[in-house]
Amino acid sequence: MMAMASARVVGVLVLLAGAAAGSCVAREDPMHTQQLRQALLCSYDPVAGPTSNSTGQARVQVTLLRSRMDVDEATNTLTLFGYLVLSWRDEWLMWDRAAHPNVTRLYVDSEEIWTPSIALLENPTSVLKSSQALVVNGTVVYNLLVPLRAPCLSDASRWPYDRVVCNMSIVNLSPGTAKLNNSAMQIGLVRWRSRGWSLKAVSMKPFRSPGFLDGLLVRVEAKRSAAMHEATAVVPVVLLTPLMLASLWLPAHTPQRPLLLCSVILLQIMLSVVVPLHIKVVGVRPPDILLLLRDSLLVSGAALLQWMLARWLLLREPAAWPWPLGVLADLAADGGSHLGAVLCLPPVSGQDCAQSGASDHKAIRMSAITDRTTFVVLTVLSVALSVRLLP
Repeated sequence: MMAMASARVVGVLVLLAGAAAGSCVAREDPMHTQQLRQALLCSYDPVAGPTSNSTGQARVQVTLLRSRMDVDEATNTLTLFGYLVLSWRDEWLMWDRAAHPNVTRLYVDSEEIWTPSIALLENPTSVLKSSQALVVNGTVVYNLLVPLRAPCLSDASRWPYDRVVCNMSIVNLSPGTAKLNNSAMQIGLVRWRSRGWSLKAVSMKPFRSPGFLDGLLVRVEAKRSAAMHEATAVVPVVLLTPLMLASLWLPAHTPQRPLLLCSVILLQIMLSVVVPLHIKVVGVRPPDILLLLRDSLLVSGAALLQWMLARWLLLREPAAWPWPLGVLADLAADGGSHLGAVLCLPPVSGQDCAQSGASDHKAIRMSAITDRTTFVVLTVLSVALSVRLLP
């Protein structure tokens, strides 16, 4: 294939040197650019395709280069302003570097050479075209500067960091001579921002739709930054977990613990009414912040019930055992005076707790163990629920 292309170029150059070239004779050019351009395009057929094989397909690399973006929340559409760069190998546009040492690239009119025909399904009335193409010894680079519009699906589950997912379908209108390839995807390292929206991810994969044998599906995901009034509504929700942990850390006999728990529950009930007023767009599923308020309310209610159970166990005469923790009771009894002093709850002193053999002291220790174990479980649940607020 390379030998055939080289022979074609040499033949054209020989033809230019003779007087029989007719209209294909080029003017003398010190840089050989004009001479080479006319030599390549003299007998070029834009309809035949870029390969010498009549049944062959050119592999067209598709690259998306960023410029700017715009998200229309009213119509749920995304517009990308950028470059769609197509590149392929054209066997009829190759030249001998030794014969033209000063020519490294050529600019030709796109109407004079073969170019792939592509279009957007979202805007099927126009075929993407450009006026000029760059040729580098057989490699053609074709830049398309057009706005790419796509419908979007809103997702408010991560409120106040709303998200939109948009799909653009690029179809190949000349599948007989070209095959689109998405291996050259590029979006740049700088994040795109527009009116509070930032581009989070862009992906491209092969796509087939009814009536089109070849195409690419561009998936764009954009995220909206939280507005000031929305961020203000989130701050009290963030404080719920520290308040919960502070209340659970207090011993069961202190009155501050139920007061903090009740305050947390009242705050959660109030936020469950206030926060939804700031949510403008509700998607298919409820926002995670509402699910967090619901689940945190259940955890707070469980913590309050657990405190009531611990108080009931401690106030009985003698102190009741938190059944069925007999094995843990034996471990607490053999733990020594230090363990007893740490786990024992007032009004029994550490010295009295260190005395072994008293069943009521063992029950107090086990009540403390149960209380602290429940504290660890509820702490893990509170932290796991708070992860939902992360953007």
